[in-house]
Amino acid sequence: MSPRIERQGTDNPRSLPPFGKFRARLERRKRQGNKRASSFPDASNRLIEAINPGSRELAKSMTWYGFWVAEQIKSLRPCLVNLIPDYDNDDNDLWQPQFLNLWDLIALHLRTNTDTRIDTIIDLLVKDEILQLDQERKNLFQARQVVFSVIGWQTMIWKAETGVCPPGQLAISDERNGFQGENELSFRQDQSCCKRSLQQVIMGFGILLPSSQQCRLELRRESQATEGTTAALSSSPNYNCLPTISPASLNMFMLSTVGGIRTQWTDVLSHHLELNNKDRIIYLYRFPSFCLLNVPATPDEESKTERHTPIYACCDSTVNNKYWACQDDIRDLLRETLLSYRVLFGQDKRSRKMYKRLRPFEDCSKREQDVLLNELCSREHCDLTVNEDRHNYDPCEDFPLYSNRFNVLHQVLMNTKARTWKQLWKDKRDSAAWLTFWLLLIFGGLGVVFSFMQMILQVIAISLDRG
Repeated sequence: MSPRIERQGTDNPRSLPPFGKFRARLERRKRQGNKRASSFPDASNRLIEAINPGSRELAKSMTWYGFWVAEQIKSLRPCLVNLIPDYDNDDNDLWQPQFLNLWDLIALHLRTNTDTRIDTIIDLLVKDEILQLDQERKNLFQARQVVFSVIGWQTMIWKAETGVCPPGQLAISDERNGFQGENELSFRQDQSCCKRSLQQVIMGFGILLPSSQQCRLELRRESQATEGTTAALSSSPNYNCLPTISPASLNMFMLSTVGGIRTQWTDVLSHHLELNNKDRIIYLYRFPSFCLLNVPATPDEESKTERHTPIYACCDSTVNNKYWACQDDIRDLLRETLLSYRVLFGQDKRSRKMYKRLRPFEDCSKREQDVLLNELCSREHCDLTVNEDRHNYDPCEDFPLYSNRFNVLHQVLMNTKARTWKQLWKDKRDSAAWLTFWLLLIFGGLGVVFSFMQMILQVIAISLDRG
């Protein structure tokens, strides 16, 4: 985090406010020259430290992020060439200082300003000569596309679509083949939204960051639809038809073998745990270390007025909006995401084995893989989560934001009956009923066999007596 401002208006960079420090660094880099591109390790660390200045140690295990951003940059090359002075259109030279300066300023603005607007960020980039607009500002739509895309990369709440979006519009990528989740309203909107606050821009695509209050309302509506009555809804504001979340009965092994649900890994945090019931697909976010990067490490960090990381710029703590996440909701979302991997995979032996067959990074090299995902999903014990493993979790206390998504998964299992002998053997949601069924089947089968053998022996004895 940026140190406290003691004095302003001095030439000492250490005493400058955040944007003063940034401009001082920018001037030094201009004097040194912008021709030499940064090496990959240095650039990757710089990307991460711009998001969270106190993340130097974590950055060493997040090499995947640099590769991921590099892949996204390729789709923006035409815009960057038109907007950034002296930007070289060379796929082998991705980490040019001009782009890294742009990245730093956007991250700094998101962390230090309560009123964030895309057009305001563009004005700052133009003022610092990082972006260059033509006299008639005809390339403003490209600048908006660049800033919107970079904010998406720094928060991972969405991925901008740059290939098919017409000029004058912003679009988020369709990562799920046309499936629109419970909160998505549209994949596109007019670029005039860039004049409004960042929260309003995001809400134009839907409620990508729901509040805990909204999640409770949705859960109560689902409960009403499931039970066909409103009687249960009047008893408690925290009413939940899923009393507890137990990794022993609600895990990916059960969802796959009994519920017939397939797993699709996604790069978008807002898609995590959403279920496409029609195609029987659950979407799981595959970069949990990004959540760890954004979770405040100590209560002191949570209480600071300066935002911890850019993702918190997507909330608005000054507006009492039951449909939109506040800062506490975003913090809970990150922590719940980390804990959800333990519930679905890590705390169940069969789910841990299943995870190794899912191959979430099948299309990536080893350096592009998030090692924390393997730690959370394939190990029986993991010290990297923000909560301790338990046998049962309270949906309202432990998963206030994901409780409705867990409830949907719970309903899938409750409404699905085992139909084959294999499914019956694997379905141990009710261990007492499972044991009773198989004991009755075994002893009943043995009784039938013994009765049949006794009948055969009697027939043989009668035949021998007559002979």
